[in-house]
Amino acid sequence: MKRVLVVHALSHLQRRTTIEFVSAFGRYAPDHVDVEHVNIRRPLTTTILGRRFDAVLLTYDLLALRSSTQWEWAMEKMAALCALGDRVIAFPQDDYTYHALLDESLEALSTDIIYTPIETGLHLVYPTMHRKAVIRHAHTGYVDEEAVYARRPRLIPLADRTIHVCQRVRMLPPWFGRAGREKGLFANRFAEIASERTGLVVDISTRDEDVLAGEDWYAFLGSSRATIGQRGGASLCDPDGAIMRTVIEFQEAHPGATFEEIEAACFLGLDSQAEMKAISPRLFDAAMLGTAQILIEDDYLGEFEPWVHYIPTDADVSNIDEIAVALDDTTLLEKLTTAASDALIFSGRYTYRAFVESVFADSVPTADHPSAVRPDVDAADEIQWRLSPDLFEGVQRVAHLAWMTQATETIATLVEDIATLLTDAPELIDHLDHRLLTALFGHSHLGRGIDAVGDPLVELMVEVFRAGAAQQVAQWLRAADSDRFVEWELLTWMDQDRVLLDDGLVR
Repeated sequence: MKRVLVVHALSHLQRRTTIEFVSAFGRYAPDHVDVEHVNIRRPLTTTILGRRFDAVLLTYDLLALRSSTQWEWAMEKMAALCALGDRVIAFPQDDYTYHALLDESLEALSTDIIYTPIETGLHLVYPTMHRKAVIRHAHTGYVDEEAVYARRPRLIPLADRTIHVCQRVRMLPPWFGRAGREKGLFANRFAEIASERTGLVVDISTRDEDVLAGEDWYAFLGSSRATIGQRGGASLCDPDGAIMRTVIEFQEAHPGATFEEIEAACFLGLDSQAEMKAISPRLFDAAMLGTAQILIEDDYLGEFEPWVHYIPTDADVSNIDEIAVALDDTTLLEKLTTAASDALIFSGRYTYRAFVESVFADSVPTADHPSAVRPDVDAADEIQWRLSPDLFEGVQRVAHLAWMTQATETIATLVEDIATLLTDAPELIDHLDHRLLTALFGHSHLGRGIDAVGDPLVELMVEVFRAGAAQQVAQWLRAADSDRFVEWELLTWMDQDRVLLDDGLVR
């Protein structure tokens, strides 16, 4: 039995594709692999630290924290978790941003294998790790089989789709280099040229306010006959974020500056030392939704051919007349979309299942660890599933205030007294307040700064009792230290983790 620990940093802010990536290791793990997920913002307990794993996996949403102020404490937590594994495997994306810090951090974590979307320029991005680690290729996203079979029966026929060409593209900032701007420039150019064609309905935008996510994106893409695309990436490496900061300062001082002016002032001679491009997951999205693709002619997975799987064009959209004719030929579009679906979706080569199975087969050795029998979770583990995010936020604030005023023992006793009272007299659950509790138990002084919030405090703890978490909260209050209170203030992840658990995406 292989044992794998997946360390992530999911929150409710993450895109659906990121959630699918992180959860895929558990959802599609073979029977002989036992997978456990842990959020980096979850307190490290003996439940986790007392185990051994064949491999520890670091996901790209976690590694993206390198550009934030959270990286230092994240590294401390990752180091403790990586020490539990016989092998450390990293899955970075956007490797060219803060790449010196990424390279240095992966070395410090003794990373054995790096899965990256980048195919060229690895010696620039990983000056140390390209010599020390095994580097393997991974796409930025894959096909979610469950999503495919849920959506295919509900596809809108191509002839009934009201939009001819759609797309949403982010206009990347200058610190990604010229290559980073190509997708946005191409999108604007195509929209301008196509809009001049009478009868073509085009909905293409690079504006931030027009961004679509989740089901809104799928509904939008599935209502169009075709979408545009190309390989995306960057041509400028930013080792430690200095270029980004310089560009931002320059733009603030020179609003409206052109890319050429910014380049001359901020990174002259540094652009295009390497061109780092990758396949976008939107290639799979379009194939899944039966939407034809208009792509700048290029190498796509080594098997995607022009006029067989997609409509080819160039950066200048010089064949717009040919494209317009094709968009009115639904027979041709159906032929293209069927071929694309067969190659990308139904072949099974680009699914999360295939990717996960290959990772476990190629990169995770089997050591002589005991088979994974999950022990009972401790107080901190159990709290996160019993309380709603809003309720836990309230408990968290009380806990921090209690620690600051040296009243943790008093509050823990208060929680236990409320639980005892309501167990013996459940009819009081809708009437209990601070005054009644004081009369019954004598809690006349809870601690400096806490007496003033006596009524909402009791109300909060009554809700904790309703949720069945009173005992766990009392235990946690007595055991937690100041470091944990600080870390738990960051728990925007909690709502998302509950969704994942309820959906069976994380086990």
